[in-house]
Amino acid sequence: MQLLDLELSEREFYFIGRIVAAWGALESEIFMQTVQALHPNSLDDLPAAMNNLQPSRVRELWKVHVVDKASGKRREVLLEQHEKIETLSEDRHAIVHGMWEYSKSELEKIAVWRVRKGDLEKKVFTADALENISLAVDQINYYLRFPLDNPFESSGSFMGRRMRATLAGHPVHKELWPRTDPQE
Repeated sequence: MQLLDLELSEREFYFIGRIVAAWGALESEIFMQTVQALHPNSLDDLPAAMNNLQPSRVRELWKVHVVDKASGKRREVLLEQHEKIETLSEDRHAIVHGMWEYSKSELEKIAVWRVRKGDLEKKVFTADALENISLAVDQINYYLRFPLDNPFESSGSFMGRRMRATLAGHPVHKELWPRTDPQE
């Protein structure tokens, strides 16, 4: 089998993957919060933007129906997350939809090219920059789910996939916990 070397380091691959997965979780949470706020009787009752899954339009609906209707500390936290999402969305678009190349003069940098509104746009990233974006998206995800900074206060107790698999004795639990033994 012949495979093309994509010229990305393991760290770059890792953080690109984390950004993509975490952004998907972010969009899913925003979608679900918006659905809950709109109280549709069926999926047919949702606004067209949600039926077509246009993430930027869903975010607009989330802002109007969830963020703007929240109060107190919850509202402050959700407004802050909304601003962060809008700020990071361009980097996410570049990472997901761009054409990658490494810098021949600065080997620690990778460039992402994409055509946006008729212009050729270039963004440059390092592995550290990708890590920072990944951490920022992870933090946004946390505060979207737990705006009051307490997983047990928001909507009852919370059990993630890792703990659920561990308690159930499911074999996937070994893949979900960080490896501590290099021999594994």
